Amino acid sequence: MPRRQTALRISLVVLAVVAVAGIAVAIAIPSEEQLARRAEQAVQEKTGVTVHIGRLHWQLLPRPMVEVTDVRTEQQAPIVIGRLVAWPRIAPLLHGELAVGRALLDGATIPQLSLRAFKGADKSGAEGQGPLRVAELPLQRAEFRAVQWVGRHGVDIEFSGDADFDPAWRPRAATLVRSGATPPARLDLHRLDGQDRWQADIAIAGGTWNGQLALQQPAPERYRITGELQPRDIELRQLLETFERKPVIAGRASGRTTLEAEGSTPGEIAQSLHTRTTFDVNPATILRFDLDKAIRSIGKDHAGTTPLDSLTGVLDTRSDPDGVVMRYENLRARSGKLSARGTVVLQNRQLDADIAVDLVDGLVGVPLRITGPTSDPRFSVPASAVAGAAVGTAVLPGVGTVLGARIGSTLGRIFGSPGETSKPASPAQRKNTAPAPARPAPSGHPQSR
Repeated sequence: MPRRQTALRISLVVLAVVAVAGIAVAIAIPSEEQLARRAEQAVQEKTGVTVHIGRLHWQLLPRPMVEVTDVRTEQQAPIVIGRLVAWPRIAPLLHGELAVGRALLDGATIPQLSLRAFKGADKSGAEGQGPLRVAELPLQRAEFRAVQWVGRHGVDIEFSGDADFDPAWRPRAATLVRSGATPPARLDLHRLDGQDRWQADIAIAGGTWNGQLALQQPAPERYRITGELQPRDIELRQLLETFERKPVIAGRASGRTTLEAEGSTPGEIAQSLHTRTTFDVNPATILRFDLDKAIRSIGKDHAGTTPLDSLTGVLDTRSDPDGVVMRYENLRARSGKLSARGTVVLQNRQLDADIAVDLVDGLVGVPLRITGPTSDPRFSVPASAVAGAAVGTAVLPGVGTVLGARIGSTLGRIFGSPGETSKPASPAQRKNTAPAPARPAPSGHPQSR
């Protein structure tokens, strides 16, 4: 009997201790609602952006887990997260280290313009505060699905993917899929021999865009990415449609791409991205624009398409505060005896192009100017070329407007054409300029008749 009473007393003491400990834990650990408000405050202090968390849930057993749902920033175009789950690793937690084994982002909307507010994020002491220190491998695996990227013009593009990480946030392997495209576009990234080099294999628009990327660290808080890729048999119409852009050219392109970017944050690196691609499309078709009709109508009519035997050039892209600038340089297009050369600049759906249209390369060059929004561009030919169109028909019937415009442009520079003013010669020019001797017109030429 005494032994039973002793055991009972011990049991009661243990239960009392457990109860007191449970009450102490309940008092010491904030509720999930309190944790959500603390998380909102911490995010705002670090980024300067107000964030609202609909729900925060956590558990220790049977497996540590933290889940937040219905997250929204307080912005004109808010960043929205449907569900974000993280599974911390137990062993590092017991040693005071924060290490996440797996994180899942399920459903999100990220407007590009809203990311600007995070540029001033405070990174000081990010890893040295709080009871836990960040482990050498903070995150082993990340997965994301149904993430909507909203461009500056409101175009939604959906992505899914995953990444496995090595220490120092180096991806060991990663996959990115443009899931809404037909056929889907896919990027596979693999680290090479543990070095800061990766093999990038891209399947897109019926072709491939493969190559290698490298990472340098010129300063402790600064990173530089360089790369060289080889586009092969990329269908340009599908390429533009993959990213919800209206195609302007059809045909399969091949070439070479170089890229470079530098910054201290992922956003800064993305904003500094500069690419340069030499390309060759053979054959090609210019969609929604008839080059021959535009020249013959002096820019008044351009409806239709322009089939080309070949199209070559260089595409240079870089970012600035107003968006990505796409500059097409050294453009050369050929279709039978007709060829064109020039430069095209595209930014924020605004077009600025200077094109010279030739009959035979280097023989004639009708100046064609294209400006305005891509949805409704304006086409114009200088007034001298307009006057020359009729001259050309009279001078060389059969060749017609194209050669005539070139001749008219030359006459306009000499004599001045309607809408253009000729500059009077200076006294020095008049003194040193003698009239050229008249030449007889060649026999059989229309002017000799």
